This record gives sequence, C-alpha cells and structure tokens, in this order.
Amino acid sequence: MSDFFGLDTEPPAHTPRPKQKASKPSAPAVAQADPRDATDAAAAQDAAITAYAAKLATVAREVEAAGRAQPPDPEVTETAQVSAQQNVIDRWNRYACSPAIEKLGLPAGSYLQAEAHGNTGVMVRIHVPAGTVLLPAATAVRDTALAWEWGAYQRLTPVSTQDFALLRELVGEDPATPWRAAGKAAAAIFTGEKTPRGNPASQVIWARAGLSLTRSDKSVAYPSVLENVVGERGPELLLKLPGGLAIDSALKTRGTLASLFRCPDLAVQAEGTHLRICLNTKPATALPQTVPLYPNTLWRPANPQQAIAIGKRMTLPVGVTMQGGKLRRIEIEPALVPHGILVGAPGSGKSRWARSAFSAWAVQGGLLAIGDPKGGELVESYLPGCVHVSTSRASIYRLLLWAQTEMKMRLAVQSKLKSKHGISDLPVRPILVVIDEFGQLMTELEQSTEPAAKLARAEVERVVTNTMQVGRSVGIHLLLITQNALASSLPGGIAQAASFRVNAGRPTEGASGSGTVGRLFPAAMRDRAAELGATIPTGSRGMLLLDHEGQPVVARSFYGYTPGEEPEAAKFADLDPEIRDSWFAMRDQLELVQPGIRFGWRAPDDLPEWQTLSLSAGPKGEWRTVAELEPVALDRMELGRPVSIPEHAKYDPLSDQYDGGFDALDLGRHASPDLDL
Repeated sequence: MSDFFGLDTEPPAHTPRPKQKASKPSAPAVAQADPRDATDAAAAQDAAITAYAAKLATVAREVEAAGRAQPPDPEVTETAQVSAQQNVIDRWNRYACSPAIEKLGLPAGSYLQAEAHGNTGVMVRIHVPAGTVLLPAATAVRDTALAWEWGAYQRLTPVSTQDFALLRELVGEDPATPWRAAGKAAAAIFTGEKTPRGNPASQVIWARAGLSLTRSDKSVAYPSVLENVVGERGPELLLKLPGGLAIDSALKTRGTLASLFRCPDLAVQAEGTHLRICLNTKPATALPQTVPLYPNTLWRPANPQQAIAIGKRMTLPVGVTMQGGKLRRIEIEPALVPHGILVGAPGSGKSRWARSAFSAWAVQGGLLAIGDPKGGELVESYLPGCVHVSTSRASIYRLLLWAQTEMKMRLAVQSKLKSKHGISDLPVRPILVVIDEFGQLMTELEQSTEPAAKLARAEVERVVTNTMQVGRSVGIHLLLITQNALASSLPGGIAQAASFRVNAGRPTEGASGSGTVGRLFPAAMRDRAAELGATIPTGSRGMLLLDHEGQPVVARSFYGYTPGEEPEAAKFADLDPEIRDSWFAMRDQLELVQPGIRFGWRAPDDLPEWQTLSLSAGPKGEWRTVAELEPVALDRMELGRPVSIPEHAKYDPLSDQYDGGFDALDLGRHASPDLDL
C-alpha cells in the first residue's frame, strides 16, 4: 500500500496476494492459486491499513491543532440586493435614539423603532417622554419625513399617552406594476380580480388553459398559486396543480398559456409536482464575453493541514449566470455533488473551463489525477496538486482501477480510524479524477468486433459506476469528459450515477431522446433545459448549460489561468486587461500551493507490450491486465518540498524521457510515403 500525497516518497514494497492465472495476452497460463497466499495477503493488507490509520491519526491531530488558523474565506463579489422596504426601515432606525432623533423634531429622550408592515409598508413606532403632547410631536415627525423626501406617512391613533405610530402603506414600486405591465391576465391573477359573478378571474384562465380538473361530482378543481415573484425576465407563478392532474400534462399547456397571457416567450417548467410559469416579458440580459477568475474568490490554504480542514468546502468554479437582473457566480461543490459529466464538441470551450477549474481546485489544496489520451492537452505543463497524468488507453484503465482501490483503501482506513483511534473524519485531501475523451474510449470499445473489447467496456462501466456510488464519502470525485452523450459514449448507468452535468456550447439535438439534453438531464428538467439550450448561439465558446440547485441554467464559463499559457506570451497580447490581471494573480497563488508526490506506472519487465492490456481478465480470468502496472513515485521529499527523481522521469508522460511501453506496429508490412520502399 502507498500514499503518494506527502506521506510516502518511494515505491511501496509488494503486498503478497493470491497467485492468479497469468499469461501474455496470446497464451493462457496454467499456474494454480494457493489458498495460503490468500491468508498471507489478507493479513499483510490489514497490517498495512492499520499502520496507515495510525499515521492518519497523527495527521488528524495536526489538522485539529491547525484549526485555529483557518484560511481566509473566499471573497464574494456579488452584492445582495436590499429591498426598498428594508432601505426605508434602516434609514429610520439610524435615528432611533438621542441625539439623532432630535433632528426629526422630537424632544430629547424620545426613541423609535421602524419595522415592516406587510410586504410593502413600513410602520414607525415612536415613544416620547412623559408630558409630551402627542399630536404636535406626530405632526412634526411626519412633516420632517415629507420635507426630507422620505415619503408621505399617515398619522395613527396614539397607542398610549407616550406612544404613537406612523404608517406608510407602500414603499418603492407598487408590486402590482410589473404584473399590470405583463397584461390583463397577469394583473388579474396577482390582484385577485373577481368576475362579475364573484369568482376569481384566475379560474377562467386556468380552465381555458386546460389546468383545471372536473371531478366525478361535477365540481371543478383549480391550481392554487404558491408563489408569485418577479424574476430576471419578469413575473413568475408557481402553481400547485389540482390532485389528479399530472405534471407532464401541465407542461403541454405552454402554447395555450402563452396565448392567454399574450406573452410569446412564456416558458413552463416542472418543480417536482408543481408548475412554474415564467412570463418572460423582458429580454434576456446578455452575459459578459469573458469572465476572470481571481484566487481571492477561492479557499487558499497555507498548508496541507488547512487543505484537509476545508476539504469538504472546496469548489469547482463554473462561471456566472444572470439571476434577478444581476450576475451570480455558479460553483460546483463536490462534497455535495461529487461526480460529473462534461460534454462538448471541439471548440465549444469545454477544455478551457475544465483547465480553469483544475487550477482553482489546485489553489484550494485539492489533488488531481488526470487521464488524457491526447497526450497532455488538459495539462500542458506541471500543475501543483496534479499528482498523476495518464496518456494512453492502458494507463487510463489503470488510473480508473487506482481510483477504485484508493476509494476502498480510504473506506477501510476510515473504519480503523474510528474503531482504534476514535476519529470519525478521514484527514485526507479530496482527489478529483478526470478522464478526458471518455466517450471516444467507450465508443471504440462498443464498436470493436473483438470480444475482449466488449469485456473491457463492461469492466470500465462497472469500475466507474462503483466509484461514483461510493467515492463521495471518502473524497474521491470523478469528472468524465466526452464530445457527445450518445449511448455508445455514455452508458445509462454512468449517466444516471453522475451528480452534475455540464454541456459546453449549444446542445446537440437527436431523435427519441438521443440529443444531449435527453441523455444528460432528468425528465423533469428536459423541457426547460432544451429551451435554455436553444438560446446558446451555434458555434459559441464558453457558454455552458448545466443543472444547478435542481434547475437548468446557462452560464458563461470562467476564463482562468492554467500553467503553460503564460500571460506574457505574444499570442495573448490582445487579452482583456482584467483577464490578464487575474492570470498573474492565479499564477502567483499557484506558486504557493503545497504540491503532492506525483506518481506514474511501471510495467513488469517481461511485458514491454503493456499498452495492449485492459481492465478485463477475460471470460475465464486467463488474461494479464493493467492491474500488473505498479505505481512508482516521480518525486521525493527534500526540505518539505517534492523534488523530481531523475531516474524515474521515464515513467512521467509529461517528460521528454517518458517510456510509454511497446505498442507493436506491423512495420514489416507497412509502406510510408515519407520513406523509400
């Protein structure tokens, strides 16, 4: 067993394990397993996990001791919108006591308290000293408020000989104004207008729309309004449907509702069994073209102990969306939504967002392990916190197996920590395991005519699904990146196990639910997701459609810094000045990150063609698999910092000395146009 995240710095000793049938891929072996080896392996594994638990118990005490020095909270750039009602209340309360209250024309010793009156009004309760004549005092305050343009207040009947109150029924805009502006139907529903017969006018609207339900006793049930709000694009209604009316049927009334409300852009969406109607009377506000990502909006631990302490609060920043007329920052919290799928065609901006998110994850002290079959596109150069990069199919298989084993090891250690040391929280840093071109990998296996490929595909799906189901509890998170969401690229079990979904660019369409929205989003979100996806221009970069807090949203992704793209480079001369400033700031912050010990894979000496291995051991367990690839440290610790081990550079895919194994090419029967035959 090994831990390459700052604890052990050399390759681990072998742990005895049962002998397996082993062979090169072309010839089966005949070796038989010895039951005594299984007993030895179990005992050795238990001893190793017990020792690791003891080591982590020490780490837990260090984390607890460091708890008094937490990293600064991320800065929130958005400002909360204060209502007009609250502004008026705060203004009055600044004059609550002497001597400020005397400026209102009240005698010394008076005091007041302003409070909300309903949803739109303000009540000001005033107490004056004994002997004060109330009428002149009330008149003086009312006149002062009018002169200061605080609005007109009604004098109320005195509450007692020393108390009276002023009331302003409406503060700010009349809440009915946007509903009246939306049309007669919207205004009638908001104001509770009655028909000449005395029935609510809303019942006529719901009946015409097909949202009412006639019962067996001839009585009619109508929707009830649970919420009426003014959103970023105008008034919205949340309806509780009458019992027996299915939400799927209610969603089909969009066209009729748009006609009744005379709002052509009206949208409907399901919220559980309720129906939200968005009148969309205002045009959608455009998102910015580029969004900078600054380190001060992230957690910035000063040491590994702080990184462990804030591990469950780390985020993957996504970008910004428009909400309530204001830009709102969107983040993914892996501790809550642990595993995700990122879909997008080349040029959609998916790699830019992913790399920006990786830098942010590293700044917060999170660890990364990346499978990138394109040979370093996601990580062009060394990124602190990125402890592993795999660049071939076999090594990516091994990475998936490693993630599952790391998950199981953490679960076992967690149990030991609790039983032997009384520690419930596992003191380790979260790991984000990223597999790029996952869909292409699965499609190639699906379309292959080789039986071995079918078995390998099933094994990949099993390992990924298992890790998604259990990994969150011990800080193992998966992000699968694919160019499309077809069933051949993204098996249904994996799609359903994912916790968050991000589509870069305009979603692709397809028949019978084969489009991106149909494959990624839950049924209750699909209609709304499709409507939002249609607003993303074809060919746009950096626009994301994702599910966030139970609803689909469109966001502009962060344009963050990643190592290898330096702001001083000539090709970035035209970069937006604010983006460039954020890149410098992120680069400076990354230099302060405590990196982990990196590791690569080492193949057995008798298997130079290890690139042909897969996760599957064959129908009878007779094939050699990627499980034979052993982890080997690429760094050693010196003075508390990792330093590369030169002789291990051949195991590092980002090194010029990398030895990727022997991929047998039939060059003896090959002709190249660049060579003489």
